[in-house]
Amino acid sequence: MTVLILALIPLPSLRVGSAEFVVDIVALGVSGLFLLLVSLEVRRQARLHLERKGNDDEHRKETP
Repeated sequence: MTVLILALIPLPSLRVGSAEFVVDIVALGVSGLFLLLVSLEVRRQARLHLERKGNDDEHRKETP
């Protein structure tokens, strides 16, 4: 998140086509992709945890 924000700050003042602009765009892309992948993985893990918890509850109800 920090890299994403820090890459956004100088973006308006950079000249399009300069080396700094290209590096800034790459940093934005990489940090955005990383943030997207992390958020998808967290959602997947939370869903798996809830499904596992639901299966444990069903198993307890069936067992006297």
